[in-house]
Amino acid sequence: MWKSTRRSLFSVRLVATLFCGALLCLAPCLAEADPAAYGFVTHLPIDPGGARGVLGVSLVTGARQTASDFNNPAQGPVGYPRAMAPGLAPNELLVAAVSTPIGSELVGKGMLLRVNVLTGTRTSIWNFGGTPNYAYQADALARDLSGRILVIVATDFFRLYRLDPVANTLTLLSDFTDSSQGYAYGNPRNLAQHPSGAILVTNGGLGNGVLLRVDPVSGMRSVLSDFGDPSQGPLGHTPHDVAVGPLGQIIVVTAGTSQLPAAVFRVDIQTGVRELVSDLSDPSQGPVGCIARQVAIEAAGSILVLDSGCLHGTPPPAVYRVSPTTGQRVLVSNLTQANQGQVAPHPADLALYSCGFCPVIFQELPHLRIITGECSGCSPTSLPPLLRQIDAALELVKATQVRPAVDTLEEFIRLTEQSVRTRDIPGDVGRALTTEAQAVITELRTL
Repeated sequence: MWKSTRRSLFSVRLVATLFCGALLCLAPCLAEADPAAYGFVTHLPIDPGGARGVLGVSLVTGARQTASDFNNPAQGPVGYPRAMAPGLAPNELLVAAVSTPIGSELVGKGMLLRVNVLTGTRTSIWNFGGTPNYAYQADALARDLSGRILVIVATDFFRLYRLDPVANTLTLLSDFTDSSQGYAYGNPRNLAQHPSGAILVTNGGLGNGVLLRVDPVSGMRSVLSDFGDPSQGPLGHTPHDVAVGPLGQIIVVTAGTSQLPAAVFRVDIQTGVRELVSDLSDPSQGPVGCIARQVAIEAAGSILVLDSGCLHGTPPPAVYRVSPTTGQRVLVSNLTQANQGQVAPHPADLALYSCGFCPVIFQELPHLRIITGECSGCSPTSLPPLLRQIDAALELVKATQVRPAVDTLEEFIRLTEQSVRTRDIPGDVGRALTTEAQAVITELRTL
């Protein structure tokens, strides 16, 4: 029985350890002054001859420098960059671009590029075809949990593909015009994969817009959160981007309207219930925005929002940092302020540098399934105390001290519930940990 209890306690510690390891991820591959300390913004020109490319934006000072100039053929294929995702190797990003604009539309050949953010060099890894007047362009990119590339490709329809850069294959996963695969309306905009495996897609253009859940195997689509449904929380309009932290926290930004301003929401993966994190029109929460376009989650858990600004220039295009707990905003970089570096009056996407992949745990307790996922470096401070509690309980069990072991595990449960309340760990993670700990307590009390 003691051996069984030690195994049970070890399984609880393994859960917590794996979560902790998933969060700590790989240490930054570069010094703080290099890409790990930067966010990256793709920007487009007002006219065909204007500046376009990928900018590195210091997350400390807001200063900007060109990481890759898409006008410069010496750096690789030229074009108009749109979507980004973490790269296939250290020091790089994946960037979707089109080759040629016609009028106001970007309708040239669609291509997917590997961009080295230190040298600016670009290498094509996939061409999506197209004709001079008809584009097959990648509108959104994300890495899936196995390191492959998820891409939404647009022509007169929208399709979700999985690109395997090793096998050099492109596989159709979900056709957004096919009603037999579920929800088939609107305009899919951006995507991310949750540690549970579900692919999350923001979809605007019908009603207030929705956040879709796409099955990673069948491609079946269902509505997770309808931003026009008040029973699921505060209303929003035109969900534009979604980001997922390593512990599964889901953040969505909405572009907004005059009646429902741009905002940052937290969405529950199980119920689709929304919580308003920050109203970008509320000056009491910091500098106001206009059209929230993209979102990313920093290593410390703060939320970065790319706002494309208002047509009249006030507020301007900018990157903001948002507290996930208070919703308070601070300006990181005004993208039209020339003294901070290359201006970007027409920003298209925002991405954080990632130096590799790390374990991300998905709970199927009492069994554990480890998968690999994109690491955005989130490292809550609450997990080390939880690990210490489990270690202390394990030592007490080894010493056959039942009552102190039970007391220690009850304190573990209290700390876990507190971490859930302060949002250091998601509710489903907390429930999994406390359920396992409670099972060990029950076992100890039978001794």
